[in-house]
Amino acid sequence: YGYETIGDEQENYEKTVQYINDSRSMVLTGAVLENYNKAKLQTEYVKAHIVEELVKEYGNNTNLMKADYDSKSASTPFYQILSKNIDHKFINKDNDKNRIFVANKDGVLIDNSLNYANHSFQNWDEIMNRSANYKIVQKAINNIHNRNNDDLIIWMDDAEQNKESEAYDPESPAVQFISQCISQGNISELEKYSVVGVSYIFDTKDLFGVPDVSVGHRNDNDKIYIIQVFSIKDMIESNTVLSKSLTKYDTMIAYQKGAVEDSIHLKMLTIILLTVLEVLTFFGIWYLAEFYIYSKFSRRRVERDE
Repeated sequence: YGYETIGDEQENYEKTVQYINDSRSMVLTGAVLENYNKAKLQTEYVKAHIVEELVKEYGNNTNLMKADYDSKSASTPFYQILSKNIDHKFINKDNDKNRIFVANKDGVLIDNSLNYANHSFQNWDEIMNRSANYKIVQKAINNIHNRNNDDLIIWMDDAEQNKESEAYDPESPAVQFISQCISQGNISELEKYSVVGVSYIFDTKDLFGVPDVSVGHRNDNDKIYIIQVFSIKDMIESNTVLSKSLTKYDTMIAYQKGAVEDSIHLKMLTIILLTVLEVLTFFGIWYLAEFYIYSKFSRRRVERDE
């Protein structure tokens, strides 16, 4: 019976912890989605200003704009406009993990981060090869190319991250992975990733008027991507309300764990003491019975001898 009560208590504890983890998952997943929407809004805002300034600079002279675009020269008005509009556009924290940059089908066009300055123009293959997890970054880039702008895209940072981390399966939905990490209490794994929001210049054609699709065929045009990245770790650290909520959930789990462990230890000690008492009682009764029988037969033997 004692072991059954311990089993029931352990089961109730696991259910309680799962409920707490599910609640934490809802809070943190909601925060990620909220910041993803902020990232999308920022890319739309930057896109609008870039288009406005390019129109002022080039007017209807798309040939000159295309020539400057193809030159990849930072001295041209085209790239100066791109650089000016992405400068100091951060979410949550002012660092390279929360920046905005501009890219196209081939790679990064302009990025004001130190990482970009060290590598100049980066093509996507170079970025994937340098990343902490090739498959994850490849899936993110493919989603950007395919303009799945309603899908949450996650990215694994390079350099400082563990290249052998395989927690995220790129074939599964990003939101599902985030929710599972949180519900399993594995936020430390989740903090290795960033989220990507993207807008396009333009949605159905490129900046130079070439449509995405014509006569039933997809065109290999020069669509420009405005990409906002934000770190999940920085998102948590910069939001005091969210951080306090997560700490509260951790405290609740720790309290539940401590209470259950204390209760189980007490019940185990009680079971052991009861077992010892039962054993002592058994041997005590056995000894008394043996003593009684021995005494009885001893008296009979004395009577017989007499």
